[in-house]
Amino acid sequence: MKAKKVKKAAKKDSSCKGKNPGLDNPAKQVLVRKLEKALALVEDTQGSSVWEPPATSAPTAVLTRKGACSGDGGISGKAAVSASNPHERARRVERQARFDAGLPTGPSQDGRTLREARAGGRQEVFGSSNALEKEYLRLTALPTVGAVRPPPVLEQALARVKQRWLAHADYGAACEQLKAIRQDLTVQHIRGPLAVAVYETHARIALEAGDLAEFNGCQAMLKELYPAQGGGSRVEFAVYGLLYAALLQRHLASELRGLSAAMLAEPAVQHALQVCNAARAGDAMELLRQYVDAPRMTPYLMDHLLERVRKRWLAAAQAAFAPAVPLGMLTAQLGFESDAEAANWCEAKRAAVDRGNGLLVTQPSKSRRVQ
Repeated sequence: MKAKKVKKAAKKDSSCKGKNPGLDNPAKQVLVRKLEKALALVEDTQGSSVWEPPATSAPTAVLTRKGACSGDGGISGKAAVSASNPHERARRVERQARFDAGLPTGPSQDGRTLREARAGGRQEVFGSSNALEKEYLRLTALPTVGAVRPPPVLEQALARVKQRWLAHADYGAACEQLKAIRQDLTVQHIRGPLAVAVYETHARIALEAGDLAEFNGCQAMLKELYPAQGGGSRVEFAVYGLLYAALLQRHLASELRGLSAAMLAEPAVQHALQVCNAARAGDAMELLRQYVDAPRMTPYLMDHLLERVRKRWLAAAQAAFAPAVPLGMLTAQLGFESDAEAANWCEAKRAAVDRGNGLLVTQPSKSRRVQ
């Protein structure tokens, strides 16, 4: 038995000369290729993926990789792979080109958190990502430098959002991108003119889309940014604040206290105060007259105030008139474009309408709750 083992070992040793033993086995070849890829990945991360031999008379340097040269077929020993081998050099150049072609154009590879980057005493540390679009996700860990966009990229991203909103008016996409921009601003402690521009843009788009909750959140942030940074459209958003407070029927006094004497004298602020008075009095005719001179985006908030005044008028008509009210009266008093539009609105509020005679029937409507 011992003689047979010795002969077998000698046969294996002789087969190791001049070639890598055991590489005829497909499983071993796959294992060796996997090891070479892993070593290549380590070299690329260390910045030495392409190796050039020194232009001296010294012996050619070699890169060593583990190879199979043991009796049990395991991986052991070292197999020298010469970097001067044309086939090996061509393979490395091809691999480097493949990695260069796949370089990311969005988040960079800097995995440090912003807190770690500030640990050296630097207070202003910005991200390094250059992605113009970014999915908005709530943070569950400290943001990394490579995942956050610096101010110049955020300015470009904001301009892109504006262009796409004008072209497509997709509020869901615009809101997501603006929230992502706001998040990058927050984690980098950016509260300058760029932050003011982002929150103003988001507030205007939310107002146009009818998202009053998002609008209110942006407006609240602007109240913090304006005193510290100045600039921006302070008068415009002071007007929106007054109208929003009138819509909520609270906080109007606190909004007024926050205005200076110069701002109170602004025509837009005076217009907003007249709108607030008309809405509080339930005067639909006066409120409709204010639409003529409504500045900027105030009609979007005035629409909500007009809807509330119309509901009050309908409830009063149901209590005061019997047995019916002409639909033409509603059209004239509440600013509808036609009797049919007035009838549709009344029916949506669960009021009884006689379309054939063009009447709002008040007696059956009294027992119904105006929606």
